[in-house]
Amino acid sequence: MEYKEVFVQGEASRQSLLNVHHHYGLIAPTIPQHLVASLQGYEGDYSQSTNFPWSEMVCYMLEFEADRVPATYIEHGLKFDFFGTGSRSNGYSGMGGVVACSGGIFVSQQDSLSHFEQDDHSNRPRSYNESMESFNMYLAPIMNRENIKPSVGVIYSSYRNDFLLVSSIKKSWGIGPAGRSSWKLPSGWGFVGSKEPDSDTGWLNVVIEENFSEELTAAARYLRYVDAANAAFKAES
Repeated sequence: MEYKEVFVQGEASRQSLLNVHHHYGLIAPTIPQHLVASLQGYEGDYSQSTNFPWSEMVCYMLEFEADRVPATYIEHGLKFDFFGTGSRSNGYSGMGGVVACSGGIFVSQQDSLSHFEQDDHSNRPRSYNESMESFNMYLAPIMNRENIKPSVGVIYSSYRNDFLLVSSIKKSWGIGPAGRSSWKLPSGWGFVGSKEPDSDTGWLNVVIEENFSEELTAAARYLRYVDAANAAFKAES
């Protein structure tokens, strides 16, 4: 019998994404409610999106289609709230995540999906779930708001063990080290701080204590949580 892909939209698309995650014992991302009606993809596929004019591959690598990273995505978010999930496999392991912008926050979250390939490393699903737990705890409630222009951008990769925090709040710039300073930001944006493998991230506490904005504080709390989870994963691996 020939297999046919089934296109799904709206709540059926959201449910499909939930089902894929639940099947593998994973925590699914909470999608902004106002974006659910326009969400679309194929039944049983990890990739579901709305207002997403790029390949799902950008969820694995932001530079896949855009030269001005992350400016291209933030500028799109100035016009449209958007949400997308995507994954890729190189035959040995799987990677994927979320690229979204809503409620004043742009986020790119990349994580290992190796357990999709029957990888028996018990910590990998835990690492993914802790990243998504932080997303749902700190970012999702803020992102569940319509028509708020982005003022904060966060780019996190568990498998590269790095992250970048940017904002349009000038007094927040330069609190942490400015790695990836060659990346392109929209006019009026600057680097709050970054992490490279094994670098110090104590500056996130300063961002949280200063409380420059609700969005920036939430992003810093999100990064502090996933950074601690990633450190624990690395220590136990």
